[in-house]
Amino acid sequence: MSTSATGQKKRRRKREHKRLLREKVLSQRRDAFRRFPRIVYRHEGVPARLVDAVKAAVKKFVFDHETILPPAAVRLFHLVRKIGFQRTLYLGKTCPELNSGLPNRFVGLSPTATTLLCSMGDYILSQLPSSTIDGYLPFSDISTLPGQPHDTSFLVEMRSLCTAKTAHGTAYFSPYKPTLEIGGHRLIVAFSDHAVRRICERTVREWKVYPNQVYAFSVLYETTYFEPWIPRDGKIGFTLFHKCLPVNREYANAQELVGKLPPGRTHSYRMGYCPAEMDRGFLRAKTLLLPGMVGTPEYNRCLRPLAKSPEKRTEFYQRGDNLTCSRVYDQQDLDLLKYFHNSGIPQVVSFDHEISRCKLRPPSKRTQPQFQDASCCR
Repeated sequence: MSTSATGQKKRRRKREHKRLLREKVLSQRRDAFRRFPRIVYRHEGVPARLVDAVKAAVKKFVFDHETILPPAAVRLFHLVRKIGFQRTLYLGKTCPELNSGLPNRFVGLSPTATTLLCSMGDYILSQLPSSTIDGYLPFSDISTLPGQPHDTSFLVEMRSLCTAKTAHGTAYFSPYKPTLEIGGHRLIVAFSDHAVRRICERTVREWKVYPNQVYAFSVLYETTYFEPWIPRDGKIGFTLFHKCLPVNREYANAQELVGKLPPGRTHSYRMGYCPAEMDRGFLRAKTLLLPGMVGTPEYNRCLRPLAKSPEKRTEFYQRGDNLTCSRVYDQQDLDLLKYFHNSGIPQVVSFDHEISRCKLRPPSKRTQPQFQDASCCR
């Protein structure tokens, strides 16, 4: 046999080996796809570049989730495809072994719910380039919602703020177009580029991770109620509130401040103050000042008088201007908020009406699931 014939056989065997490996990988991916919940996208008005990047990350996660996730998390996703999200949550409450080895990142949610809510979102953000995150995510968000629009599917939703050109730059505002009356004029509440980034940085810690970026974006996108605020310099602004949800740390902090929250009312915490300017039908925020920062009512009423007392200045005065959401979240500065609250500036406010269109909804109650045993969790 000639040398050329021998070389051709080796090349054919090599090509055949590659083909078989490729078919094996494709077969494994098809099997993984069939076991994974169906993916549904919703992304009206979102930049195409962001949509393409998210879809590529989701596709990789679906095909390779069995190697990306730990076995306990893989089992949960397969259960959602098999029996649905609601019954998987029920099993997470009744089968302790189903939660073994799973993290719990939210107050009031089981490890099963936390894993299903966050695993895909964590992976998507980890796959996006930093330039995409910095360029798009302050003005858009990415959320993965299990059990929507069907109980055995996942909704990957992307939303973006609306934009308009004004004399002072771009105005970013919610498609719900919340308004506030200032000086007899009904104005659409909007935010500058700087204000959007300050809200992301100051309302959550590490806003570039999931689901913090969804939470920060919800302040801009879903808040529909604002109150006028007149700074000491006589200019205009508005107060920003955010709803206290039982799954967030703010709910526990609110109870620390005012005690048990009565049912039947919308409980919100005072997120901060936005100095603003009127511009072509918009009330455009310039930045976000957290309670206690220079220029806020908390500073003027509570902290400015302490400047003459060296010992009290060390205790509260400097902490007021360095107040961050991270420190409040960890309850390091909760006593400072108590000081503001007890000084006549409520930090937790209750309303008889809704103040946001928060998309977080409690799961539908099932008093009796459609199966009588817990064999699905084995």
